[in-house]
Amino acid sequence: MGRSLNILIAGGGIGGLTAALTLQARGHRVTVCEATAQLKPLGVGINLLPHAVAVLDGLGLLAGLREIAIETSALVFANRHGQTIYSDTRGLAGGYSHPQLSIHRGQLQLRLWAEAEARLGAEQLRAGQRVTAVRTEVEQVVAELTHSDGSASELRADVVIGADGIHSAIR
Repeated sequence: MGRSLNILIAGGGIGGLTAALTLQARGHRVTVCEATAQLKPLGVGINLLPHAVAVLDGLGLLAGLREIAIETSALVFANRHGQTIYSDTRGLAGGYSHPQLSIHRGQLQLRLWAEAEARLGAEQLRAGQRVTAVRTEVEQVVAELTHSDGSASELRADVVIGADGIHSAIR
């Protein structure tokens, strides 16, 4: 591996936290800034397809996810009488190397946050800090942060990754 980078990830959702865990596993120093001051298990049920589960399994998370998810073996469409119209096997039952998991989006995010806290260190997860702008200075990136209390600060990194959603300030 090349040199270890100091990486800032804007956004502590599923994508940002998975990126943080993956980059940390490859030897980089990672900081995650999440605009929300306190994470809550928000959202609805989602399906993690086998290729996504393979990534999370590679990070050693599969056993923990199985505790809070349901393994999906088939997608079934039925008529109003309960008669099958169409059925398609999924995950291991469909011949994939990994299961398909049905999981609550918010529970997945909280599990990833806890894992990132354990692996990166609590000080590397900054809740209540929104990345509002990014600029380059020489060979570094400077992220401008707005804190939930209204104060502001800056954070320097080698790389900034925007995982802060559709209304991203750095997209």
